[in-house]
Amino acid sequence: MFVSHLILSITLSIYFILLDFIYKIKFKNYIEYHKKLRKDFLALFIINFNILLIPDYTIQMSIYIFCFFMVFVQHFHYAFFRSYLMPYEIILFFIEGNEIVDTLKNTIRYMFFSIVLFIVSILVVYIILNTMSDEMLNSKYALEIFCVLFVIGIIFIGKDKKNKFLPQRYFSSFRNTYNVIALFLIQELPNLLLKNKVNFKPYIIEKNNLELPQTVIIVMGESLSYKRMSLYGYEMSTTPNLETRLSDNFLFTRGFSSATVTKTSVVDFFNIRREPENIDMLSSQKTNLFKLAKQQGYKTHYVTTQKINIMGNYIGDCDVVLSEKDLKGEDKLYDEVLIDYLDSINFNEKNFIVLHQRNSHSPYEENVPDRFYKYDYKNSDFHTYMLNSYMNSVLYTDYLLNKLFNKVDNLDREAIVFVTSDHGEMLGFNDENGAYGHTSLDYEVAKVPLMIYKNSLYKNDISIQNIVSHYQFSKLIAKSIGWIINNPNEDDTYFINGTDIRGKHGFLKYSEKNLNL
Repeated sequence: MFVSHLILSITLSIYFILLDFIYKIKFKNYIEYHKKLRKDFLALFIINFNILLIPDYTIQMSIYIFCFFMVFVQHFHYAFFRSYLMPYEIILFFIEGNEIVDTLKNTIRYMFFSIVLFIVSILVVYIILNTMSDEMLNSKYALEIFCVLFVIGIIFIGKDKKNKFLPQRYFSSFRNTYNVIALFLIQELPNLLLKNKVNFKPYIIEKNNLELPQTVIIVMGESLSYKRMSLYGYEMSTTPNLETRLSDNFLFTRGFSSATVTKTSVVDFFNIRREPENIDMLSSQKTNLFKLAKQQGYKTHYVTTQKINIMGNYIGDCDVVLSEKDLKGEDKLYDEVLIDYLDSINFNEKNFIVLHQRNSHSPYEENVPDRFYKYDYKNSDFHTYMLNSYMNSVLYTDYLLNKLFNKVDNLDREAIVFVTSDHGEMLGFNDENGAYGHTSLDYEVAKVPLMIYKNSLYKNDISIQNIVSHYQFSKLIAKSIGWIINNPNEDDTYFINGTDIRGKHGFLKYSEKNLNL
């Protein structure tokens, strides 16, 4: 009986690691054999030996399903993002749950290999346990021993300060996920709950003497990266309409977003916040663009095809607030409804209008009308599917912006349009380390267009020279509606926040002197 127990423990330990090398058939860079895997095998042997000692079959099977799910999590994550799940990403399942589900709807077929491997793994163990249960040793304390060992490992790994336990290709998937859980529970979670408040000097707000334009429009894009816009030099034609508008009335440059997820980025942008940890500034909303616009006599509009909780309590005292549920009719909801909304506005009064898109969020083809399917993505490999469906979404944005600019040209009073995006998007290219999406705290995720369009009646001088950040761009918007924002904390550095509005999930800091745009 002992020999059978020992052999089965060894076999299952090898099987856990073998799963990763089976997965390597599909993704050749997923794992590499290294001597570190010997430690993985030893740890897995101890785990399997103890699980097999548990006398209750239901508990045994439940633990194995959990263990194989830990393997599946890394496989599934890698299939989409081409990267391993990291500790700071766990919170995204709670913050961006709906976004993740939407993304998976049309990409799930590319995760099929991961899903099959997971199901087969469970079936294999189910058969083994049912076949060999009588040949296993039993211990009434086995479950307690397993739990103690599991918790001790969590505490030991969680105290790592040198990042040596972060996921890497020389570890098994089980170990990578176990390490992620440990680092999240011991480091990330307490950091979220207990991080000390950082004090900043208050911003100073003053009026300027500019003549105010009758209409100010802000287009906040979704996952739009300038890297995939032919206006900025990308090889595939994605912005043919914008390229015909090159003139003194159309200004554009490259920039970095305030954050790498929508809920953080748009709040920072519309509150002109530079410092990710500056919570007092958000609480006061003194620099909230909606509030500043109302103080100058503008009627304020926030119209979005996103869900309204994107902005939460930071939308200010806005006159008109319309979201997905308000705009949705019987037909499929596309971002063109944002441009059509302008037909309902009285432009004889001053208007401050924010149009917040959904267009380029994955699954990209879900948010693009069929007539913009220029680049074929159907029945293709994962990279081609992601790239071409995204290119079609950029084409659609190009069409929408051109339609908007035509409307602005036809206004009989001065008008100006500011265009940017909440963050960019990675599409698996070498400069993105083969990663996809926008969950990573990475400079490539934050690369966004900064554009200004003004009609011929707009006479104020405006320039985007030396503007490289959302923070500067939103200050420029404040200036255009009569406000000067002086920040005593400011120097020549700017920030890209992570997933937490309080900066507790980390942020990047960059200087105008060290840009890679």
